[in-house]
Amino acid sequence: MNFSPDRRIELTVCGRAGIDLNTTAVGQTFGEIPSFTKSVGGSPANIVQGAAKLGLKTGFIGKVSRDGMGEYILEVFRNRGIDTSGIVIDQTGANNCLALTEIISAEQNGAYAATGDAFHHGTYLYRGNTADTLITPADISEELIASSASIMVSGTAFSQSPSREAMFEILRLAKKHGV
Repeated sequence: MNFSPDRRIELTVCGRAGIDLNTTAVGQTFGEIPSFTKSVGGSPANIVQGAAKLGLKTGFIGKVSRDGMGEYILEVFRNRGIDTSGIVIDQTGANNCLALTEIISAEQNGAYAATGDAFHHGTYLYRGNTADTLITPADISEELIASSASIMVSGTAFSQSPSREAMFEILRLAKKHGV
């Protein structure tokens, strides 16, 4: 992609930034897992972090919880050079999305061996009433969108209100500013 040189952000990603807790041990069921490692996750968050690692000037639009998890997401993004001016802190008490993963070897668990998969990945995803789904059109940073050469919106964010309307507002502003 050729990015407009007059825009300070090459790619702004919009949607979910949550917390992933990934197993530290392969081949163990959830009850056997001794510990997890934490990271910022969610498809949009993974995309913006990957783009930043590749050297793109990036930004993020979303909503995070008003707690240690929300602070962690902001800290990780800032440390990776991602513009966080489009991230809103939720004031309703909503939590961030949380994903916990296990990796079970098919050889160790006959129930999964029939699928032919080398591994079964169990993911426990907690998405009910999460901060990212509560972003509203009023939360959207027009300045960040106007400063961006390109915008990527998450399909999941269109699944319910008010995040659906917020994504349509992002698209409207992107069109207005030639993004």
